Amino acid sequence: KGIKPMLVGSRERDQVTRQRVYMGAEIKIGDQTEVISQIRPQGPLEYKLSSGIRKLSNTEKPKIALLQGHDEVSKQDLGQALRKLKVLYQVEPYTLKGSEPIPDQYRTAMLIHPKDSLTNAELSQLDAFLADGHGLFVATDRVESKLQQQQLMSQSTALEDWLEGKGFTIPNESLIDAECGAITVRQQVQ
Repeated sequence: KGIKPMLVGSRERDQVTRQRVYMGAEIKIGDQTEVISQIRPQGPLEYKLSSGIRKLSNTEKPKIALLQGHDEVSKQDLGQALRKLKVLYQVEPYTLKGSEPIPDQYRTAMLIHPKDSLTNAELSQLDAFLADGHGLFVATDRVESKLQQQQLMSQSTALEDWLEGKGFTIPNESLIDAECGAITVRQQVQ
């Protein structure tokens, strides 16, 4: 059923043995099944069980709007984060349009690394979305790094002032390791 075997070593009476064990779980709700193929003692068992139960018990996944229109990251750029979100949510790109409100079908909106400025009308849309009890996830920075040219450039998207009005300050700073350096690693080929 998808539960994978693991080899486990044990020592008894001065003898070492390796046994194949099946350490997995199967969650069933009605006619639906979710398999946790391997459970490791130090692994996130509670998270895997609760995610499996929630995945089977949710008949309709809540929708999350991935806000677009300001040169933000795309769905393809999110990789593993998007795969994890898709287990419990339906993530859809949504482009902010003028003063048109963000639809109520979205429980949360994500604004990830916008490079272009947001207009006052778009910031008002975000205000209205939050006032209606929806959530907003913002990931942004104030410094753009061009590592090849060894340059740091300040950037502003009008989001910084808007966030500051909500009590969140994003400093115009960057963290640099002054002691870093290049190292050479020798690899032996046999």
